[in-house]
Amino acid sequence: MPQSRMLWLATMVFACPWPASVQAQVKLDRIFPPVVAVGAAGDLTAEGEFPSWPAEIICDRTDLEWSVGDKPGQLHVRVPAESAPGVAWIRLHDATAATSLVPLLVSTAPVTVEHEPNDRRSEANALTLPCTVAGRLAKRGDSDAFRVPLKQGDRLVVSATAHQVLRSPMDAVLQLTDPQGNVLAQSDDVRGLDPQLVYEAPETGDVLIRIFAFPETPNSTIDFSGSPSFVYVLDVTTGAFLDHAVPGQDAVLGFGYGLPSPAKVVVQPATDVSPPVGFVHDALGWCWLPVTDEQTSTIVSQDAKFTTLPAIGLGHLSGPDDLARFRFEVRKGQTYRAAVDSRAMGYPIDSNLSLYETSPRRLIVSNDDASRSNFDAELKFTAEKDSEVEVVLSDRVAGFGPRHLYRLHIAEFEPDFRLSVAEDHFNLSADGPAAVTVSVDRDRGFDAMIRVSAMGLPDGVTCESVISEAKGDTAKKVTLKLMSTGKKPRRGSFQIVGAALNGEKQPGGLERKAALALRPAVPVKTFSLTGPAVPE
Repeated sequence: MPQSRMLWLATMVFACPWPASVQAQVKLDRIFPPVVAVGAAGDLTAEGEFPSWPAEIICDRTDLEWSVGDKPGQLHVRVPAESAPGVAWIRLHDATAATSLVPLLVSTAPVTVEHEPNDRRSEANALTLPCTVAGRLAKRGDSDAFRVPLKQGDRLVVSATAHQVLRSPMDAVLQLTDPQGNVLAQSDDVRGLDPQLVYEAPETGDVLIRIFAFPETPNSTIDFSGSPSFVYVLDVTTGAFLDHAVPGQDAVLGFGYGLPSPAKVVVQPATDVSPPVGFVHDALGWCWLPVTDEQTSTIVSQDAKFTTLPAIGLGHLSGPDDLARFRFEVRKGQTYRAAVDSRAMGYPIDSNLSLYETSPRRLIVSNDDASRSNFDAELKFTAEKDSEVEVVLSDRVAGFGPRHLYRLHIAEFEPDFRLSVAEDHFNLSADGPAAVTVSVDRDRGFDAMIRVSAMGLPDGVTCESVISEAKGDTAKKVTLKLMSTGKKPRRGSFQIVGAALNGEKQPGGLERKAALALRPAVPVKTFSLTGPAVPE
């Protein structure tokens, strides 16, 4: 990982670290408020455990300017006026350990922090639009209310960010009521578990926005839930709002409400953590953009033919009878894979794929969920002859709408493998090696041995490569052991690389980097490493 792209804000030199075995480790749960505005500066609180302070701040965005206060958890940030919206990923370091990455949202609208009491209609916080609200449902039974003036014909967009990006363990609900409490609109589970509400005002007057939540994992309680971890952000506007954007064949296409036509989507380059971000000037909202291989063609259509593979079909199921149809030529004996991205990106399509031979028309195979935990459809098939086939994408529950976005990937398929880990950081101990568990996913019977290695380790840290055999205990999981041999504290980053071995046990095929799905659209492939000096 190029260190020039990370902001290293040194705040203290630790000359005599305590042994890791006797010192509590630094822990960052969240930052509150979890959002800052472009062109503004503000005080933030790092919530967690900080056995020694001040700490060092690492941020994947170099445009944000950071400092720390005297008391544990006190942070200060300044966001330049020319900065882009999106997410800054924050990590704290002390002498012996590092925290997990925690998100801080960056908004183009002024930020308002909700203030209590605001549970009752008469206590609703007044908002001036457009704005971004930072709040917390701090205890069981908590709800927050906000008052917004609307004119007849205004389109109000209220979009919540909580579970999907902030990882707040809440299933939030948004309600819009009149001042007497009559419900005008309600929303939940639009962006994953996060709600988004769009309402056109039939008359001039005030409305109330109300947010409450249930636990992300349902339980027997029927009351509203809450805790210090139930933090949320609301984007609230009657102006332009970018809901999502996707790379087309010649340009990035933006979709939302009140956007200019065509909407010019600005692309903020990827960082060492975050994928590229798309946004539109003078519009609230942003989105991560999927990264597409340059050799993959993209067609924005619901009825087209791919002339080359791999390819991506991109579109929306906007109407009640919409289907997406894509045709391509297959070769006898070749295996192909078609896979949908929708639910995994936070969109609502409950997809089903059906594959037909076009002449004579004959159903070959149909499938919905790719796996028990992946609700996007996937199918694999081996062509019985040279022919043209058509893959048809539908919604299993006949859903449709402006957010029913899909990306359909079609490619020739060969056996492959993937590596994954469960953490984005690893802390060494002076007492012994740090164990890193690497999960191995062998797709379509991939039967080669895989050599798994830690690459780019800082000086003074060693790790022996391990072999994942095609069968047995190591076929699905291996353990790397990182050992510190230096006399100074160690800090740096590294990657985990798997190399397929040939019959002579030498690299001769596929190489894959291990990844952590930090968020559905954020795969992290570079990991943090921290460790104390080895006592003499």
